Formats: sequence, structure tokens, C-alpha cells
Amino acid sequence: MKIEKLKLTQITPYINNAKEHPQEQIDQIKASIKEFGFNDPIAIDENNTIIEGHGRYIALQQLGIEEVETIKLDHLTVIQKKQYIIAHNKLTMNTGFNLEKLKLELKAIEVSNEDLALTGFEIEELKEFEIEGLDIKIDEFKEDDPPEVNLEKEPYSKLGDLYVLGNHRLLCGDSTKVEDLRKVMLTDKADLVFTDPPWNVNYGAVKKDNPQGYKPRTILNDFMGTDDFKKFMFDVFSRMAEFSKEGCPTYVVMSGQEWGNMMLTLSQNNYHWSSTIIWNKDCFVISRKDYHTRYEPIWYGWLEGSPRLHPVKDRKQCDVWDIVRPKKSELHPTTKPVEVPGRAITNSSKKGDIVLDLFGGSGSTMMACDQLERKNRSLELDPRYMDVIVKRYVNSGKEDVILIRDGKEISYSKIISNL
Repeated sequence: MKIEKLKLTQITPYINNAKEHPQEQIDQIKASIKEFGFNDPIAIDENNTIIEGHGRYIALQQLGIEEVETIKLDHLTVIQKKQYIIAHNKLTMNTGFNLEKLKLELKAIEVSNEDLALTGFEIEELKEFEIEGLDIKIDEFKEDDPPEVNLEKEPYSKLGDLYVLGNHRLLCGDSTKVEDLRKVMLTDKADLVFTDPPWNVNYGAVKKDNPQGYKPRTILNDFMGTDDFKKFMFDVFSRMAEFSKEGCPTYVVMSGQEWGNMMLTLSQNNYHWSSTIIWNKDCFVISRKDYHTRYEPIWYGWLEGSPRLHPVKDRKQCDVWDIVRPKKSELHPTTKPVEVPGRAITNSSKKGDIVLDLFGGSGSTMMACDQLERKNRSLELDPRYMDVIVKRYVNSGKEDVILIRDGKEISYSKIISNL
């Protein structure tokens, strides 16, 4: 049987093909072709009409591939073609799987951290085989309503403080310094990074007359010259790479203003860009620009050196995340709902993994990790927001908090009385 390469434009789908090919299935075929290559030629008759392979034909069209390998079946009668087209689709449906062997194979793929979705199984089907990391839906996060913090009060936390909050570690330190990363990470390396650096837009600043009553909640390192900010990002991403595993999935939230510099400095630190995710909010944020902004872009990729550690299993997801924004941000000018880091953590890690956040902010990454049974490692330079994160954790009903200050442990009761 001879394989011949033809242009897709030379091939014609069979007009009476009864097999349906919804877009969901076409997307699965496209993902398979991207991952494994095109390994199953399309069967055609003497007139180049498709006998078998309509789904692959549509997938190739959508991928923009112009040529395809074909097998010509020119020995069939008109009636035999009709019989074969139906039989080819139906015969594969007339048997099932050896479930014990299938479970072993799926487990082997899971252990290797490869993409189970490429097998064609849906998430709900995989749950039946006790595959890890599939036990939460992206709409099940508990969004807290953090109380207002008096930012005019002298903060309790100090530079150098290390909090141990359950399985999480939080350091009041500088994410550009190796010694500070080492204090919070010890000998560990991150399985996942989700972080929201300063945007260099002077976020939280207010006009002198402040007609809307906004509070002056500025963010440290958020108003530099372009060259200084570029060096700042380079240093941060250097530390991030140093304390991450090769292949570590990484999410970085950044403004459009500094997006180019962020892309450059991530690339310089051996990071591979994969997607730009758009957090699409339910309403826009009032700004100084001509057009108010209703979205935040999130850089997604991984540290080069090995394949990504945890491919996204849910193939129904896209790069636009419709998530309601907090109605107020008393704690921090750019507070994220727990679902934003939570979705990234669900997609790109498993229970027990270490999730690094180099800019703790209001603590949304830590709260998401706590709900999802991951271990968070965060740094925050501003003692005021250290207090915010600790109080937010305590308000979730937790008391397993220890502060290590100047080599001495401070108990929960003393911490909470001073926050």
C-alpha cells in the first residue's frame, strides 16, 4: 500500500460522512498532532474523496498544514466504500478497555508528569482511575473578605522576619537577594511560580486633592526609571530561576507598559514563553489612561532545561480567564481574587508541590495554596503587607503561626495581639 503526499486542497470530504466531529474532538486531534506528529495517513478513493480521516482533515486545516500523507484505496466498489466508511467508525466502538491495564498505563503517564489529556480521556473520566490533581473545579475557591488594615499604624512585622504558617513560609525580604531566597526556600526548589511583581506604574499613588478618597497604598519598587526597572526585573528573574526546578511552570502578572522588558529579561534568564493569559474582569478599573483597563495580562511559560513539569490536563481551558475582581482592595492596590493564582496552581501543580511567590502582596497566592494543599514560599519587602498576609491567614481560621525573629521563636498569642 503506497503512501502519497497531497495538498489538502486536492482532497474532498465525503459529503455523506455520518460520523460527527465536534470542535472539542478536533481540538484533541490538533493537540495530538502537535505532540506526536501526524502518524495516521488519510484514506482516499481514486477521486481523492476521503474514505477515512475526516476529523484529521479538519484538524490539519485548522492548524494551517497544507500537505498530508494519504493512502489510496482504489479497489473498492461504490457500495464497499459506503460499507467501509461506516465499519471503520463503528468497529472501534464495539469493544472496551481492560480497565486494570488501562489504569496502570494512565498512572505511569501521571507519574512522569506528562499530559494525560493527550490520551483523549476527559477530566471526569480520569477521576475514575484515581488520578491525582483532578479533584477540584476552578469555580470552587473560597474567596475571603479581608478586613481593612490601618496602614497608618506602625507595622508589627520587620525586615528579616520569617513566618511559618502551617506548611507555608513567608519572609519579609528582598526577592533580588540570594540570601533572602535561601532563608525562605532552604534547600527546596519551586515546582511552580506564580508572582505579581511591581508594574512600575506608581500604582496606588493619589492626586494631591484626592477627590475620590483613595488611600495612599503605594507599592515598593513601583516607580523607577526604565533602565533601573529592567535591571530590577533581571535580578528578580535570576533569583527565580536559581530557586526553581528545570521545567518549572511560571506565571508572571505584568502591566502592558513593561511587558516588553519583562519578556526580554525572562528570556535572558532561560525562560520559555508559551502563552499570554488574559484575566478578564467583570468591570474595568478607573485609571489615568484614555481607555480604562478591564484585564490583566499574565505571562505563562517555564524554565528551560527540561519539559514543563506539569502540563495542563484540562484541554477545555483557553487563555482568557473570566474571573470577578474584588469590589474593594483595602488590603493592597492590586489584590487578586484567590481564583486567579488558584487556577494557575490547579492547572500546573499537584498536591504537596512548592509554589513560590516573590512578591507576596496581599497573600492571595498563599491562600490559594492553603486551599489546594500546596506549600507556599513567599517573600514580601513591605512590613505592612507582611501584616496583611499573616492576618488574612489567621482570619481563615488558622492558628498554626510561628514568627522567627532574630533567631528566636515568637508564639501565636503574641503575634495576634500585635497585629
